[in-house]
Amino acid sequence: MIAGSSPLVKRQNGVAVLRRLRAADSLSFTELGESTRLSRPTVEDAVAELIADGLVVAIAPEAVSNRPVGRPAKRFAFRADAGLVVACELGVHELRLMLADLDGVVLARSARGLDADLPAADRLAAMTAAVSALLAEHGRTPTELWAIAVSTTGIVDASGTVVRSSRLADWAGTDIAGAFERMFPQAAVSVGNDARCAALAEHWLGAGADLDASVTVLAGTTMAAAITIDGKPYLGRHGASGEIGGLPELGWPRAAAALREFASAGGVLDGGDDERSRAALAEFIEHFALGLITLVTVLDTPRLIIAGELAGVGDRLIRPLQTRLDAACLFPVEVVASVLGTDVSVLGALRLALNDVDAWLFDAGRERRRVAS
Repeated sequence: MIAGSSPLVKRQNGVAVLRRLRAADSLSFTELGESTRLSRPTVEDAVAELIADGLVVAIAPEAVSNRPVGRPAKRFAFRADAGLVVACELGVHELRLMLADLDGVVLARSARGLDADLPAADRLAAMTAAVSALLAEHGRTPTELWAIAVSTTGIVDASGTVVRSSRLADWAGTDIAGAFERMFPQAAVSVGNDARCAALAEHWLGAGADLDASVTVLAGTTMAAAITIDGKPYLGRHGASGEIGGLPELGWPRAAAALREFASAGGVLDGGDDERSRAALAEFIEHFALGLITLVTVLDTPRLIIAGELAGVGDRLIRPLQTRLDAACLFPVEVVASVLGTDVSVLGALRLALNDVDAWLFDAGRERRRVAS
């Protein structure tokens, strides 16, 4: 509870009320007062201002057969339809997008193939054009867009610029955030590495939701790892935390190369259980395990999450890895497969965009913005 009547105090009280409404389906004045410890008049004033701002709506009470006689209490809800967010996942060969409301409910998706040799400027133009097209296809406008987040291959710095990329030759130096900010100036823009976005998704909706710390690995023909501490991906000084995929001493380059060779010969691990598939998987695990053991030993995390291309292989991958870690690690580490499938990185980008929405909503000094009617 914040006492006082200055404009700042009123805004802080409004933020306190909005936080409760953002986290609930709906609340009454009484419930808001109890949860915020604000007086009834203060709550009423805060709700009235939030309604005027277009962030909260009064909702009709549902009919309840056993409700006591009398007028039902007014209830209020956060307006998830007040704006939109877009999540983008940029891979080497594909661009995937999600359009969602402010609660993260996905309203539309799109995907398009990309040439691996596409120049960086053209790749960037394709991304911004795809966002505009997705909005237009569903009758929405850029003014409704509150936040955009991009998951990309490569190491990304705090400004949203790619500083290194081993998979796209001219991607390093690309200012992804700047391009989106110029095209959509009303939207907050965030850019993250694909593995860190995957880790964010796992802690939002997946196998890390009940933990504060874990390691998430994108495993397949390319390899990347992300470290989560206190529920957030740990970036490190240069945004390169967990980037052990290029260290030959830890085996991941050989693991990825073996898998690429197997795949190029027409082999399929996900769903394949023939002798050739088993041999390819065993070779992959042999080279893959050392890097995993190193990561979880240094970080002492309770869980290792396998995401990406190989998550769907299931127990044929998870059980041998668990056996290797049980034998090598000082303390037990649980190895699990992601259940988020191919959406894991784009869902992480969606969470990144929603975090930007929350940062604006819960800023007592925020400026009013146009909201959807």
